[in-house]
Amino acid sequence: MPFLIVRLLLLAFLLLLGLLLVQRIMWAWRGARPTNGKRADDTQRSKGQQRAGRKRQEAPQRALWWEVLGVSQEASLEEINRHYRQAIRMYHPDKVAEMAPQIIALAERRTKELNAALSQAKRVRSDAAK
Repeated sequence: MPFLIVRLLLLAFLLLLGLLLVQRIMWAWRGARPTNGKRADDTQRSKGQQRAGRKRQEAPQRALWWEVLGVSQEASLEEINRHYRQAIRMYHPDKVAEMAPQIIALAERRTKELNAALSQAKRVRSDAAK
C-alpha cells in the first residue's frame, strides 16, 4: 500500500513537471513571459499615472483627416464628400470580399480610417460654420 502511494505521488510530480516544461516552451515560442499587465516601475507610480502611461503608449498615431481623405485643409464639404466616396469605393470590404485575408484586413482598417476622417471633417466644418 505505501509503495502505491509513493508511485502515485511520483507520477503526479512528473505530470506537474511536464506541464511546467510545456508552459516554458510556450513562453519561449511567443518570445516573452507574460507580465499580467504590470511593468517593473509600476510600484513607484500611482494608479492614475500607470493608466495615463499605458494610454499614452497604446494610442496609435492618427493621421490628419485631410491627409486621409486626400484633400487640402481648406477643402469644401462637397469636395470632402467626393474624395470620401471615391476612396470608399476602392476600399470597401464588400468590394474585396473574395481577396486574400490581408487585403480584407487592410480594407477594413482603411474604411475605419476614412469614416473617422469624414466624421472629423464634418465636425470641423460644422464648428467653422457656427
